Formats: sequence, structure tokens, C-alpha cells
Amino acid sequence: MKNRHQAAARVEAPARKPSDAEDMTVPDLRAIHSSLTLEAAGRIVDAALAARRKENLLPLAVAVLDAGGNLVAFKRDDGCGVLRFDIARGKAWAALGMGMSTRAIRDRLKDRPAFQSALAAASDGRFVATPGGC
Repeated sequence: MKNRHQAAARVEAPARKPSDAEDMTVPDLRAIHSSLTLEAAGRIVDAALAARRKENLLPLAVAVLDAGGNLVAFKRDDGCGVLRFDIARGKAWAALGMGMSTRAIRDRLKDRPAFQSALAAASDGRFVATPGGC
């Protein structure tokens, strides 16, 4: 059986000689530069978790995004629930998208729940404007 399948594969995808018009070289790969290095993001996460321990707060999850909204680093304390990643990323996304802390967003939108819902919908649910740790 194995030989028959291998033969069928050979028939379906025969080797071909590249034409002169085709470029068979692989382009040089270039590093994509982020607005925030992994090292810097790691220091931010570690400092936030250290502050949590110093203040004896509940377990914390920390997400750090670059200027383009890409996740650069994430850590969570033991004891965090399964939604903590989504909440931490959503809070970081909201702060980045609005250019202010989630506490300031909450205060500005407290009388505008429909607008806050619209922001959450427009960001495919990534917008979480809850202040503080959760």
C-alpha cells in the first residue's frame, strides 16, 4: 500500500524544471523591528509582578503590547484563572488604543455605556476598560 500511495503522489506532483523567468533564490530575511524589545517588555512584566508581591495583592496577570498592539510579553502569577490572559491583553489593548489608563477610560465612559460597548465591538472584544487588577 505504501508504495502505491508514494507512486500516486509522484504522479500528482511531478518534478518540473524551473523556467528562466522564475527566481529560485530565497530573499534575505530581515528582522522586523518592534517599538518595544522583548528585554524591555520582560522588565515591565517582572516589575509589575514584583510590585504585586510587595503590596501583597491578589495574583496578577500582565500583558505588554508594542505600539502596534502586538503581544511582546505575558506572565501570570500562580492561581490566576483561565480568563486572565484575555483580560490583561484587553486592558492593555484598551489603554493603547485610547492613549490613557483603563481607570481614565472608565471614568470618561462611565456615563456612556453604549459607546464603551461600541468600542468593545469595534475591537472584536479586545477592548476591556476595567481599571486595576482583576
